[in-house]
Amino acid sequence: MKLNSLKTLAFAFLFSAMFSSCALFDDVAYEVTPDPLEAHGDMVTLSAKATVPEKKMHKNAVVEITPVLRKEDGSEVSFKTITVQGEKAAGNGIVINSKTGGSFDYSDQIDYTPDMMKSEVYLKVKAGKGVADKELDEVKIADGVVATPYLVVSDEQPIASSDKFQRITQHDTKAEINFLVNQSSVRRSEMKQDDIKELEQFFTDVVTNPRWDIKSIDNPAFASPEGKIDRNDALANKRAESGVKTLNNLMKKAGLEAQEGMWNSMGKGEDWDGFKEAMLASNIDDKDLIIRILEQEKDLDQREKEIRNMSVTYREINKDVFPQLRRTSPVVNYEITGFSDEELLKLGTTQPDSLKLEEILKAATLTEDLDQKLAMYTAARNAYPEDYRTWNNEGYVKMLKNDMSGAKSAFEKANELSQSAEGTNNLATQVRLGGDREKAYKMYKDAVSAGSTVNQNMAIIDIQNGNYSDAVRNLQNVNSCNAALARILNGDASGASTILDNAPDGDSGTGHYLRAIIAARTGNSAAIAGHLSKAIAADPSLKDRAMKDAEFLKFQDVLGL
Repeated sequence: MKLNSLKTLAFAFLFSAMFSSCALFDDVAYEVTPDPLEAHGDMVTLSAKATVPEKKMHKNAVVEITPVLRKEDGSEVSFKTITVQGEKAAGNGIVINSKTGGSFDYSDQIDYTPDMMKSEVYLKVKAGKGVADKELDEVKIADGVVATPYLVVSDEQPIASSDKFQRITQHDTKAEINFLVNQSSVRRSEMKQDDIKELEQFFTDVVTNPRWDIKSIDNPAFASPEGKIDRNDALANKRAESGVKTLNNLMKKAGLEAQEGMWNSMGKGEDWDGFKEAMLASNIDDKDLIIRILEQEKDLDQREKEIRNMSVTYREINKDVFPQLRRTSPVVNYEITGFSDEELLKLGTTQPDSLKLEEILKAATLTEDLDQKLAMYTAARNAYPEDYRTWNNEGYVKMLKNDMSGAKSAFEKANELSQSAEGTNNLATQVRLGGDREKAYKMYKDAVSAGSTVNQNMAIIDIQNGNYSDAVRNLQNVNSCNAALARILNGDASGASTILDNAPDGDSGTGHYLRAIIAARTGNSAAIAGHLSKAIAADPSLKDRAMKDAEFLKFQDVLGL
């Protein structure tokens, strides 16, 4: 912009009549950016560039310039003062040669406050020959402060801890049937052993519990490593057959019948692996020597021969070790099907104390009713206070219910018990809402493994800090008012409009207000009033903002307010 009249010059510094022969500062071209000013990261920056033509600056001129932002109530906030002077003037100001002219830049920033939205920026100028001792008329250079970043929605999202509920769980129950040397018949005494009685009871329980389902039965059988290998192989096979017969009898007694393909029964021959394990666990004096033989001698017959040659030790092995290797070891593999979603929800809302931890955590996810959720998580916290998830999830619901004090307390307790990514995110939301953006941002970075929700929370701080490209990246593939706002601030009005068309909150007061800003920035004056009308209908407080908003300075005649 170029002004020839010193009384209206944006960077006009002195009227030529002050000196009889020449002007001090005349015919200056200047540019102020931005106009209107903008709030960015809680600061308002004023930048200007002035160019003085040749022979327009008096060699003895001294000019002091102070830009001031004047608010609606008349109060002022000053930017820094700078001094511009001719080459013959004393001082340390910016020198402009009286013959060749020159240029200078100005930049300064002040803290933003909400009452700056409706404001004006003026230049206060003092000038004189050798000393700036005369005040000139003020010059207005800019209107208002764009405060669009402050439309950011404080919609931080907490993250609930996951349950580990499994609808179908895998289980097994084991027993062992031991045999006499060279025998494969099951003795009556074996049937009286506790593990066999427990197996018998298990089969009865399967019949009475429809959620239990036997899937397979493993039945490996062994012989002790003594005697002929082929004979022991045959003996192990017979013991496997006896094991199958015994378990089938127990099942029939309970009213069960093994299904086709259920059995996985096989004789395993001589149990050298079991023998080694037994030796390692024993107190036999020569066990180290025997272990060395087992590891170094690969020929089984030779291995047995060497052990037999240790006569005293062999007698001890024959007495204490071999008997436990003559066996079949049935393992019944079964599944338990847990409660259905309908059952979990009913029990969670009526009898939460009857559920196990993972069941109640799962049940709480099956309802959108926040009161029901809170009741279940509180019951879980009462029953399982040492599990951080119960506290974290209680805080999660309290935050959704806007009980910030209760949420903060619960999140802190969860963090005391165990630090987790979701817990760190949740604490960060409280820190940010408390005003410490720097600390909150660091915490969010530590919590990124908790998922995209953390990035959305980080974007709020990105917008507040003026890091708009970071906000766009953190809100990638998100449709929300904040995502649209980030696009607007980053210069992508078209992308912002598309986001609002698909955002769940796109028709909210904030959503329509953002659409009005998009219309203003793209010159679509016809759309501004309609969107502002809808915005104010949804949120009446936006009317006062719109009347002051520098986004609409050029469209006052179409606002309809």
